[in-house]
Amino acid sequence: MHSKLDLRYCVVVVALLIASPTLAQDIHTAGYLPHWRVNGSYLNGSFTDQAQLLSEITYFGEFRFRPDGTIAVGNNGAGGTGGSSVLNMPNVNDPGTWSLNLGDSRISRMIDTYNKVASVSPSTTTTFTIGGWENSTNFHVFTDGTGSGSKAAFAAQQVRKILDLSGGKLSGIDLDWEDGCSIANCPIMQDNTGSYGNLTTAIRAVLGTGEFQTAFIQDFRYSSGNAIIANLDALRLATYDAPHADPTGNHTSLVAAQTIVNGWANQGFDKSKLGIGVGFFARPLVNPFSGSDTYAVRDVVHKNNTGQWLADEATTYQGWGFDGPGSIEDKAEFIRQDNLHTLFGWDLGQDNFSTQLDSLGRSHYLALTQALHDAAAFVEPIPGDFDGNGVVNGADLTQWESDYGVNGNSDADSDGDSDGFDLLIWQQNLASAGGLATTVASVPEPGSLALVVLGLANCCVGRRRLG
Repeated sequence: MHSKLDLRYCVVVVALLIASPTLAQDIHTAGYLPHWRVNGSYLNGSFTDQAQLLSEITYFGEFRFRPDGTIAVGNNGAGGTGGSSVLNMPNVNDPGTWSLNLGDSRISRMIDTYNKVASVSPSTTTTFTIGGWENSTNFHVFTDGTGSGSKAAFAAQQVRKILDLSGGKLSGIDLDWEDGCSIANCPIMQDNTGSYGNLTTAIRAVLGTGEFQTAFIQDFRYSSGNAIIANLDALRLATYDAPHADPTGNHTSLVAAQTIVNGWANQGFDKSKLGIGVGFFARPLVNPFSGSDTYAVRDVVHKNNTGQWLADEATTYQGWGFDGPGSIEDKAEFIRQDNLHTLFGWDLGQDNFSTQLDSLGRSHYLALTQALHDAAAFVEPIPGDFDGNGVVNGADLTQWESDYGVNGNSDADSDGDSDGFDLLIWQQNLASAGGLATTVASVPEPGSLALVVLGLANCCVGRRRLG
Protein backbone atom coordinates (compact mmCIF):
# COMPACT_ATOMS: atom_id res chain seq x y z
CA MET A 1 0.00 0.00 0.00
CA HIS A 2 1.31 3.44 -0.96
CA SER A 3 0.97 6.59 1.12
CA LYS A 4 0.38 10.12 -0.11
CA LEU A 5 4.04 10.80 0.58
CA ASP A 6 4.97 8.45 -2.27
CA LEU A 7 3.28 10.81 -4.71
CA ARG A 8 6.24 13.14 -4.72
CA TYR A 9 8.23 10.50 -6.61
CA CYS A 10 5.88 10.96 -9.56
CA VAL A 11 7.15 14.48 -10.02
CA VAL A 12 8.99 15.36 -13.20
CA VAL A 13 10.73 18.73 -13.31
CA VAL A 14 9.46 20.76 -16.25
CA ALA A 15 11.85 23.47 -17.39
CA LEU A 16 9.71 26.26 -18.74
CA LEU A 17 10.21 29.99 -19.06
CA ILE A 18 7.78 31.01 -16.33
CA ALA A 19 7.26 34.63 -15.41
CA SER A 20 8.35 35.36 -11.88
CA PRO A 21 5.43 35.96 -9.51
CA THR A 22 4.80 39.71 -9.25
CA LEU A 23 2.87 42.05 -7.07
CA ALA A 24 -0.23 43.64 -8.46
CA GLN A 25 0.14 47.25 -9.54
CA ASP A 26 0.66 49.48 -6.55
CA ILE A 27 -2.45 51.43 -5.60
CA HIS A 28 -1.88 54.82 -4.02
CA THR A 29 -4.32 55.23 -1.13
CA ALA A 30 -5.25 58.61 0.31
CA GLY A 31 -7.54 59.64 3.12
CA TYR A 32 -8.91 63.17 3.45
CA LEU A 33 -8.80 64.61 6.96
CA PRO A 34 -10.94 67.76 7.43
CA HIS A 35 -9.77 70.19 10.06
CA TRP A 36 -12.91 69.83 12.17
CA ARG A 37 -12.01 66.20 12.92
CA VAL A 38 -8.61 67.10 14.34
CA ASN A 39 -8.37 67.01 18.12
CA GLY A 40 -6.00 65.49 20.62
CA SER A 41 -7.99 62.37 21.43
CA TYR A 42 -8.48 61.48 17.76
CA LEU A 43 -4.93 62.31 16.67
CA ASN A 44 -3.47 60.25 19.51
CA GLY A 45 -6.06 57.50 19.12
CA SER A 46 -7.49 55.93 15.99
CA PHE A 47 -5.86 58.42 13.62
CA THR A 48 -2.48 57.07 14.69
CA ASP A 49 -3.55 53.69 13.33
CA GLN A 50 -5.07 55.19 10.18
CA ALA A 51 -1.90 57.09 9.32
CA GLN A 52 0.03 53.83 9.31
CA LEU A 53 -2.43 52.17 6.94
CA LEU A 54 -2.42 54.68 4.07
CA SER A 55 -0.04 56.04 1.45
CA GLU A 56 -1.17 59.63 2.00
CA ILE A 57 -3.05 61.82 4.45
CA THR A 58 -4.64 64.83 2.72
CA TYR A 59 -5.36 67.65 5.17
CA PHE A 60 -8.46 69.64 4.31
CA GLY A 61 -8.26 73.03 6.02
CA GLU A 62 -10.81 74.96 3.94
CA PHE A 63 -8.00 76.96 2.37
CA ARG A 64 -8.93 78.98 -0.73
CA PHE A 65 -7.75 81.75 -3.01
CA ARG A 66 -8.63 85.42 -2.79
CA PRO A 67 -9.09 87.37 -6.04
CA ASP A 68 -5.49 88.63 -5.82
CA GLY A 69 -4.09 85.07 -5.54
CA THR A 70 -3.46 85.15 -1.79
CA ILE A 71 -4.14 81.85 -0.01
CA ALA A 72 -6.69 82.45 2.73
CA VAL A 73 -8.62 80.23 5.10
CA GLY A 74 -12.36 79.93 5.68
CA ASN A 75 -15.10 82.57 5.68
CA ASN A 76 -15.55 82.64 1.92
CA GLY A 77 -17.84 85.67 1.83
CA ALA A 78 -19.16 87.40 -1.26
CA GLY A 79 -16.42 87.33 -3.88
CA GLY A 80 -14.19 85.22 -1.65
CA THR A 81 -12.38 88.14 -0.05
CA GLY A 82 -12.86 87.28 3.63
CA GLY A 83 -10.97 85.11 6.08
CA SER A 84 -7.46 85.28 7.44
CA SER A 85 -4.35 84.63 5.36
CA VAL A 86 -2.58 81.29 5.67
CA LEU A 87 0.73 83.12 5.66
CA ASN A 88 1.76 86.25 7.51
CA MET A 89 3.50 88.40 4.88
CA PRO A 90 5.12 91.52 6.42
CA ASN A 91 6.78 92.15 3.07
CA VAL A 92 4.66 90.65 0.31
CA ASN A 93 7.58 90.85 -2.12
CA ASP A 94 10.02 88.97 0.13
CA PRO A 95 9.08 85.32 0.86
CA GLY A 96 11.88 85.24 3.41
CA THR A 97 9.67 87.30 5.72
CA TRP A 98 6.65 85.00 5.42
CA SER A 99 5.51 82.68 8.20
CA LEU A 100 2.53 80.49 8.97
CA ASN A 101 -0.40 82.25 10.62
CA LEU A 102 -0.49 80.29 13.86
CA GLY A 103 -3.40 82.38 15.13
CA ASP A 104 -5.85 80.38 13.02
CA SER A 105 -6.80 76.96 14.38
CA ARG A 106 -7.07 75.43 10.90
CA ILE A 107 -3.39 76.11 10.36
CA SER A 108 -2.31 74.85 13.77
CA ARG A 109 -4.34 71.68 13.15
CA MET A 110 -2.50 71.18 9.87
CA ILE A 111 0.78 71.39 11.77
CA ASP A 112 -0.49 68.93 14.38
CA THR A 113 -1.53 66.57 11.58
CA TYR A 114 1.72 66.49 9.64
CA ASN A 115 3.77 66.24 12.85
CA LYS A 116 1.70 63.26 13.97
CA VAL A 117 2.00 61.49 10.63
CA ALA A 118 5.75 62.08 10.52
CA SER A 119 6.18 60.65 14.01
CA VAL A 120 4.07 57.50 13.66
CA SER A 121 4.48 56.65 9.98
CA PRO A 122 7.39 58.34 8.17
CA SER A 123 6.61 56.46 4.96
CA THR A 124 3.16 58.05 4.77
CA THR A 125 3.08 61.39 2.96
CA THR A 126 1.00 64.38 4.05
CA THR A 127 -0.42 66.93 1.64
CA PHE A 128 -2.74 69.90 2.01
CA THR A 129 -5.75 70.99 0.00
CA ILE A 130 -6.75 74.35 -1.44
CA GLY A 131 -10.38 74.60 -2.48
CA GLY A 132 -13.37 72.39 -1.90
CA TRP A 133 -17.09 72.96 -1.54
CA GLU A 134 -17.76 76.67 -0.97
CA ASN A 135 -14.01 77.39 -1.15
CA SER A 136 -13.56 77.27 -4.92
CA THR A 137 -14.73 80.78 -5.75
CA ASN A 138 -11.50 82.17 -7.21
CA PHE A 139 -9.89 79.35 -9.18
CA HIS A 140 -10.82 81.36 -12.28
CA VAL A 141 -8.68 84.43 -11.51
CA PHE A 142 -5.29 83.19 -12.77
CA THR A 143 -5.67 84.50 -16.29
CA ASP A 144 -2.53 86.62 -16.54
CA GLY A 145 -0.13 83.83 -17.42
CA THR A 146 2.57 82.26 -15.28
CA GLY A 147 5.40 84.78 -15.53
CA SER A 148 6.94 86.86 -12.79
CA GLY A 149 4.32 89.09 -11.21
CA SER A 150 1.39 86.94 -12.31
CA LYS A 151 -1.21 85.76 -9.81
CA ALA A 152 -0.35 82.14 -10.59
CA ALA A 153 3.33 82.75 -9.81
CA PHE A 154 2.35 84.48 -6.55
CA ALA A 155 0.13 81.54 -5.57
CA ALA A 156 2.94 79.11 -6.38
CA GLN A 157 5.36 81.09 -4.20
CA GLN A 158 2.98 80.68 -1.28
CA VAL A 159 2.59 76.95 -1.87
CA ARG A 160 6.38 76.61 -1.94
CA LYS A 161 6.70 78.54 1.33
CA ILE A 162 4.07 76.42 3.10
CA LEU A 163 5.91 73.25 2.04
CA ASP A 164 9.24 74.68 3.21
CA LEU A 165 7.88 75.81 6.57
CA SER A 166 6.73 72.24 7.26
CA GLY A 167 10.35 71.12 7.31
CA GLY A 168 9.68 68.47 4.68
CA LYS A 169 6.66 67.03 6.47
CA LEU A 170 4.31 68.23 3.73
CA SER A 171 4.98 66.58 0.39
CA GLY A 172 2.54 68.23 -1.97
CA ILE A 173 -0.71 69.99 -2.72
CA ASP A 174 -4.19 68.92 -3.78
CA LEU A 175 -6.34 71.44 -5.67
CA ASP A 176 -10.11 71.01 -5.42
CA TRP A 177 -12.16 73.18 -7.75
CA GLU A 178 -15.76 72.16 -7.13
CA ASP A 179 -19.02 73.50 -8.46
CA GLY A 180 -21.50 74.67 -5.91
CA CYS A 181 -21.62 77.09 -3.04
CA SER A 182 -24.25 79.07 -1.22
CA ILE A 183 -22.98 82.56 -2.10
CA ALA A 184 -24.22 84.58 -5.06
CA ASN A 185 -22.45 84.30 -8.42
CA CYS A 186 -20.55 81.15 -7.55
CA PRO A 187 -18.57 80.43 -10.74
CA ILE A 188 -19.14 77.15 -12.51
CA MET A 189 -16.01 75.07 -12.90
CA GLN A 190 -14.88 75.94 -16.41
CA ASP A 191 -11.40 76.73 -17.64
CA ASN A 192 -12.17 78.53 -20.85
CA THR A 193 -9.63 81.24 -19.92
CA GLY A 194 -6.78 78.87 -19.04
CA SER A 195 -6.77 79.93 -15.40
CA TYR A 196 -6.57 76.46 -13.90
CA GLY A 197 -3.86 75.49 -16.38
CA ASN A 198 -1.82 78.56 -15.43
CA LEU A 199 -2.14 77.83 -11.74
CA THR A 200 -1.10 74.17 -11.98
CA THR A 201 1.76 75.04 -14.37
CA ALA A 202 3.15 77.62 -11.93
CA ILE A 203 2.88 75.25 -8.96
CA ARG A 204 4.46 72.39 -10.89
CA ALA A 205 7.48 74.61 -11.58
CA VAL A 206 8.22 75.16 -7.86
CA LEU A 207 7.84 71.56 -6.71
CA GLY A 208 10.94 69.53 -6.01
CA THR A 209 11.88 65.88 -6.27
CA GLY A 210 9.46 63.71 -4.33
CA GLU A 211 6.82 66.44 -4.14
CA PHE A 212 3.59 66.10 -6.06
CA GLN A 213 0.50 67.90 -7.22
CA THR A 214 -2.95 66.34 -7.48
CA ALA A 215 -6.39 67.70 -8.22
CA PHE A 216 -9.88 66.67 -7.25
CA ILE A 217 -12.38 67.32 -10.01
CA GLN A 218 -16.06 66.72 -10.63
CA ASP A 219 -16.55 63.81 -12.89
CA PHE A 220 -17.68 65.47 -16.12
CA ARG A 221 -15.40 68.56 -16.32
CA TYR A 222 -13.32 67.31 -19.21
CA SER A 223 -12.25 70.76 -20.44
CA SER A 224 -10.77 71.63 -17.06
CA GLY A 225 -9.10 68.24 -16.89
CA ASN A 226 -7.47 68.84 -20.27
CA ALA A 227 -6.04 72.12 -19.00
CA ILE A 228 -4.31 70.59 -15.97
CA ILE A 229 -3.62 66.90 -16.51
CA ALA A 230 -0.08 67.43 -17.84
CA ASN A 231 0.88 69.23 -14.62
CA LEU A 232 -0.52 66.60 -12.25
CA ASP A 233 0.72 63.39 -10.74
CA ALA A 234 -2.88 62.23 -10.42
CA LEU A 235 -6.41 63.45 -11.09
CA ARG A 236 -8.99 62.37 -8.52
CA LEU A 237 -12.54 61.93 -9.77
CA ALA A 238 -15.61 62.53 -7.61
CA THR A 239 -17.01 59.05 -8.16
CA TYR A 240 -18.59 58.88 -4.71
CA ASP A 241 -21.11 61.61 -5.43
CA ALA A 242 -22.43 60.70 -8.87
CA PRO A 243 -25.99 59.34 -8.87
CA HIS A 244 -26.32 60.36 -12.53
CA ALA A 245 -23.70 57.74 -13.47
CA ASP A 246 -25.66 54.75 -12.14
CA PRO A 247 -29.09 53.76 -13.51
CA THR A 248 -30.21 52.91 -9.96
CA GLY A 249 -29.26 56.35 -8.65
CA ASN A 250 -26.71 54.99 -6.18
CA HIS A 251 -24.29 57.87 -5.90
CA THR A 252 -21.22 55.88 -4.85
CA SER A 253 -21.45 52.59 -6.71
CA LEU A 254 -18.89 50.58 -8.65
CA VAL A 255 -21.05 51.06 -11.76
CA ALA A 256 -20.84 54.84 -11.34
CA ALA A 257 -17.04 54.69 -10.93
CA GLN A 258 -16.65 52.54 -14.03
CA THR A 259 -18.94 54.79 -16.07
CA ILE A 260 -17.06 57.92 -15.05
CA VAL A 261 -13.58 56.49 -15.63
CA ASN A 262 -14.60 55.15 -19.04
CA GLY A 263 -15.94 58.60 -19.91
CA TRP A 264 -12.57 60.16 -19.17
CA ALA A 265 -10.75 57.40 -21.05
CA ASN A 266 -12.99 58.00 -24.06
CA GLN A 267 -11.85 61.63 -23.97
CA GLY A 268 -8.28 60.44 -24.34
CA PHE A 269 -7.13 60.68 -20.71
CA ASP A 270 -4.43 58.32 -19.46
CA LYS A 271 -6.10 55.98 -16.97
CA SER A 272 -2.85 55.56 -15.06
CA LYS A 273 -3.25 59.15 -13.83
CA LEU A 274 -6.86 58.78 -12.69
CA GLY A 275 -8.13 58.00 -9.21
CA ILE A 276 -11.56 57.13 -7.85
CA GLY A 277 -13.09 57.96 -4.50
CA VAL A 278 -15.07 56.09 -1.87
CA GLY A 279 -17.50 57.71 0.52
CA PHE A 280 -16.98 57.22 4.24
CA PHE A 281 -19.63 59.84 4.90
CA ALA A 282 -22.74 57.63 4.89
CA ARG A 283 -21.50 55.12 7.46
CA PRO A 284 -22.77 57.12 10.46
CA LEU A 285 -26.19 57.81 8.89
CA VAL A 286 -29.24 56.09 10.35
CA ASN A 287 -30.00 52.92 8.44
CA PRO A 288 -33.54 53.36 7.05
CA PHE A 289 -34.06 49.59 7.00
CA SER A 290 -34.15 49.55 10.79
CA GLY A 291 -34.97 53.16 11.56
CA SER A 292 -32.40 53.23 14.33
CA ASP A 293 -29.06 51.56 13.59
CA THR A 294 -26.49 53.20 11.35
CA TYR A 295 -25.35 51.86 8.00
CA ALA A 296 -22.13 50.83 9.72
CA VAL A 297 -24.08 48.67 12.18
CA ARG A 298 -25.97 47.06 9.33
CA ASP A 299 -22.73 46.20 7.56
CA VAL A 300 -21.04 44.83 10.67
CA VAL A 301 -24.08 42.72 11.60
CA HIS A 302 -24.06 41.26 8.10
CA LYS A 303 -20.34 40.49 8.44
CA ASN A 304 -20.86 38.82 11.80
CA ASN A 305 -23.76 36.72 10.48
CA THR A 306 -22.33 35.71 7.10
CA GLY A 307 -18.58 36.21 7.28
CA GLN A 308 -18.81 38.69 4.40
CA TRP A 309 -19.21 42.45 4.18
CA LEU A 310 -22.18 43.76 2.19
CA ALA A 311 -21.61 43.67 -1.55
CA ASP A 312 -21.48 46.90 -3.50
CA GLU A 313 -24.96 46.47 -4.96
CA ALA A 314 -26.41 45.99 -1.46
CA THR A 315 -25.10 49.26 -0.09
CA THR A 316 -27.89 51.56 -1.21
CA TYR A 317 -31.26 52.76 -0.11
CA GLN A 318 -33.43 55.10 -2.17
CA GLY A 319 -30.40 56.34 -4.09
CA TRP A 320 -28.25 57.04 -1.05
CA GLY A 321 -25.38 54.62 -1.04
CA PHE A 322 -22.46 54.05 1.25
CA ASP A 323 -19.13 52.37 0.80
CA GLY A 324 -18.19 49.47 2.99
CA PRO A 325 -15.18 47.15 2.97
CA GLY A 326 -16.94 44.98 0.39
CA SER A 327 -17.48 47.79 -2.11
CA ILE A 328 -13.96 49.12 -1.51
CA GLU A 329 -12.59 45.70 -2.38
CA ASP A 330 -14.65 45.72 -5.60
CA LYS A 331 -13.35 49.17 -6.53
CA ALA A 332 -9.78 48.18 -5.75
CA GLU A 333 -10.12 45.26 -8.15
CA PHE A 334 -11.39 47.68 -10.81
CA ILE A 335 -8.35 49.91 -10.20
CA ARG A 336 -6.00 46.97 -10.66
CA GLN A 337 -7.73 45.77 -13.81
CA ASP A 338 -7.80 49.21 -15.43
CA ASN A 339 -4.38 50.33 -14.16
CA LEU A 340 -5.69 53.38 -12.32
CA HIS A 341 -3.61 55.41 -9.86
CA THR A 342 -5.43 56.26 -6.63
CA LEU A 343 -8.16 55.06 -4.32
CA PHE A 344 -9.11 57.81 -1.89
CA GLY A 345 -11.70 58.25 0.84
CA TRP A 346 -13.64 61.17 2.28
CA ASP A 347 -13.39 61.52 5.22
CA LEU A 348 -11.24 59.61 7.69
CA GLY A 349 -13.06 60.86 10.77
CA GLN A 350 -16.22 59.01 9.76
CA ASP A 351 -14.51 55.66 10.03
CA ASN A 352 -13.95 56.22 13.73
CA PHE A 353 -16.43 53.86 15.39
CA SER A 354 -14.24 52.57 18.18
CA THR A 355 -16.92 53.16 20.83
CA GLN A 356 -20.22 53.01 18.98
CA LEU A 357 -19.85 49.45 17.69
CA ASP A 358 -17.77 47.76 20.36
CA SER A 359 -20.68 45.55 21.34
CA LEU A 360 -20.55 43.98 17.87
CA GLY A 361 -16.91 43.00 18.10
CA ARG A 362 -13.73 44.53 16.70
CA SER A 363 -14.23 43.63 13.03
CA HIS A 364 -15.61 47.13 12.55
CA TYR A 365 -12.56 48.98 13.86
CA LEU A 366 -11.35 51.31 11.09
CA ALA A 367 -12.95 48.90 8.65
CA LEU A 368 -12.89 51.32 5.72
CA THR A 369 -9.34 52.52 6.28
CA GLN A 370 -8.23 48.92 6.66
CA ALA A 371 -9.98 48.08 3.39
CA LEU A 372 -8.05 50.87 1.63
CA HIS A 373 -4.83 49.49 3.08
CA ASP A 374 -5.67 45.96 2.04
CA ALA A 375 -6.37 47.21 -1.49
CA ALA A 376 -2.86 48.66 -1.71
CA ALA A 377 -1.22 45.69 0.00
CA PHE A 378 -2.96 43.13 -2.20
CA VAL A 379 -0.57 40.53 -3.55
CA GLU A 380 -1.44 38.49 -6.61
CA PRO A 381 -1.63 34.85 -5.44
CA ILE A 382 1.42 32.87 -6.50
CA PRO A 383 0.42 29.54 -8.04
CA GLY A 384 1.85 26.82 -5.85
CA ASP A 385 1.95 28.94 -2.70
CA PHE A 386 -0.50 26.64 -0.98
CA ASP A 387 0.01 28.00 2.54
CA GLY A 388 -0.43 31.61 1.39
CA ASN A 389 2.76 33.05 2.89
CA GLY A 390 3.93 34.66 -0.36
CA VAL A 391 6.71 32.12 -1.01
CA VAL A 392 6.75 28.85 -2.94
CA ASN A 393 8.85 26.41 -0.94
CA GLY A 394 8.92 22.97 0.68
CA ALA A 395 6.24 23.89 3.20
CA ASP A 396 3.77 24.12 0.32
CA LEU A 397 4.51 20.52 -0.61
CA THR A 398 3.61 19.50 2.92
CA GLN A 399 0.40 21.48 2.60
CA TRP A 400 -0.42 19.83 -0.73
CA GLU A 401 0.16 16.36 0.71
CA SER A 402 -2.44 16.97 3.40
CA ASP A 403 -4.92 18.42 0.89
CA TYR A 404 -4.41 15.93 -1.96
CA GLY A 405 -7.66 14.19 -2.80
CA VAL A 406 -9.34 15.69 0.27
CA ASN A 407 -10.15 19.32 -0.52
CA GLY A 408 -9.32 22.22 -2.81
CA ASN A 409 -7.03 24.12 -0.47
CA SER A 410 -4.01 23.37 -2.67
CA ASP A 411 -5.77 24.23 -5.91
CA ALA A 412 -3.28 26.03 -8.16
CA ASP A 413 -5.16 25.66 -11.45
CA SER A 414 -8.60 26.75 -10.20
CA ASP A 415 -10.33 23.48 -11.00
CA GLY A 416 -11.66 23.03 -7.48
CA ASP A 417 -9.47 20.17 -6.23
CA SER A 418 -5.95 19.37 -5.08
CA ASP A 419 -4.37 16.95 -7.54
CA GLY A 420 -1.24 16.17 -9.52
CA PHE A 421 -1.67 19.12 -11.84
CA ASP A 422 -1.48 21.43 -8.84
CA LEU A 423 1.69 19.68 -7.72
CA LEU A 424 3.24 20.25 -11.13
CA ILE A 425 2.45 23.96 -10.93
CA TRP A 426 4.04 24.06 -7.48
CA GLN A 427 7.19 22.44 -8.87
CA GLN A 428 7.33 24.81 -11.83
CA ASN A 429 7.23 27.88 -9.60
CA LEU A 430 9.61 26.33 -7.10
CA ALA A 431 12.09 25.70 -9.91
CA SER A 432 11.65 29.21 -11.35
CA ALA A 433 12.47 30.63 -7.92
CA GLY A 434 15.61 28.47 -7.65
CA GLY A 435 14.17 26.48 -4.77
CA LEU A 436 14.49 22.97 -6.20
CA ALA A 437 17.70 21.29 -5.16
CA THR A 438 17.25 17.91 -6.83
CA THR A 439 15.27 16.46 -9.67
CA VAL A 440 13.78 13.03 -10.10
CA ALA A 441 13.95 12.81 -13.89
CA SER A 442 15.62 14.56 -16.75
CA VAL A 443 14.16 17.79 -18.03
CA PRO A 444 11.92 17.33 -21.08
CA GLU A 445 11.83 19.57 -24.07
CA PRO A 446 9.06 22.24 -23.92
CA GLY A 447 7.18 20.39 -26.66
CA SER A 448 6.85 17.39 -24.36
CA LEU A 449 4.97 19.35 -21.67
CA ALA A 450 1.58 17.90 -22.51
CA LEU A 451 2.87 14.36 -22.25
CA VAL A 452 4.62 15.12 -18.97
CA VAL A 453 1.46 16.58 -17.46
CA LEU A 454 -0.59 13.63 -18.64
CA GLY A 455 1.95 11.18 -17.30
CA LEU A 456 2.09 12.94 -13.94
CA ALA A 457 -1.66 12.98 -13.67
CA ASN A 458 -1.93 9.27 -14.55
CA CYS A 459 0.81 8.41 -12.11
CA CYS A 460 -0.86 10.28 -9.30
CA VAL A 461 -4.29 8.88 -10.12
CA GLY A 462 -2.89 5.37 -10.19
CA ARG A 463 -1.30 5.79 -6.79
CA ARG A 464 -4.52 7.24 -5.42
CA ARG A 465 -6.31 4.03 -6.41
CA LEU A 466 -3.59 1.86 -4.90
CA GLY A 467 -3.60 3.82 -1.66
